[in-house]
Amino acid sequence: QGVTCTTGNPSFVLDDDLESQGGWTGDFGTDWIAGGPGGTPSSVTGPLGPHSGSGYFFYEASTGGSPTGTIVSPVVDLTNSSGSAELSFFLHSVGTSIGTLDVGVSTDGGITFNNVFSWSGAYQSAQADPYVPVAIDLTSYLGQSIYVGFTYTKGSSFTGDIAIDLVRVESCASCAAPTALTASNITPNSADLAWTAGGTETAWNLEYGPAGFAQGSGTVVAVTTNPYSLTGLTSSTGYDFYIQADCGT
Repeated sequence: QGVTCTTGNPSFVLDDDLESQGGWTGDFGTDWIAGGPGGTPSSVTGPLGPHSGSGYFFYEASTGGSPTGTIVSPVVDLTNSSGSAELSFFLHSVGTSIGTLDVGVSTDGGITFNNVFSWSGAYQSAQADPYVPVAIDLTSYLGQSIYVGFTYTKGSSFTGDIAIDLVRVESCASCAAPTALTASNITPNSADLAWTAGGTETAWNLEYGPAGFAQGSGTVVAVTTNPYSLTGLTSSTGYDFYIQADCGT
């Protein structure tokens, strides 16, 4: 559905295509698995691949893990958001013994969760069927820092794999995040970085470092041009970069 903003602009507070486990915590390993790009191990349950990108999270019902497993998102900061807020994700649920997926929101650091959505049983009829989008209103959590938890209670057999992909929380922000980051004109020691401004800002914070670096540990540069030519790079090296809008506050 998206959000409607009377002030500020729509902005994704969380935008995770689940390419890797990243900042997620919980029952990963024998229960929830960060998978992709192919399908789940079982041939009659689970998707044939991700909804988008190259990764997704799925619950492997045939392993020896516990009957119920929970994974928890990184912190979602809604303290400076306004208007409305929405959690969205894509769901794949096919198999003859699908259990129950519960989605909860925690305001106490991930200790307890208030259930905001439940789904039981199969939704798709074939593994090749597309994921379905799910949207949940989180407006009541504006002004708080929250965690989102996905808890799956598996069914009676191995034909109960369930998968999620592209988890997002959108709200209204007076300083919306930039989008559509690109790198072009790449040379052994430089690259031109560009993005789409989230609002009317004319200044940004650029953070970059070796591919896979932990955000907050990279090199930060204040920039006022878009595109921006990043120089002094090391040849034959992969880099990641992040852009933050600077709206003056």
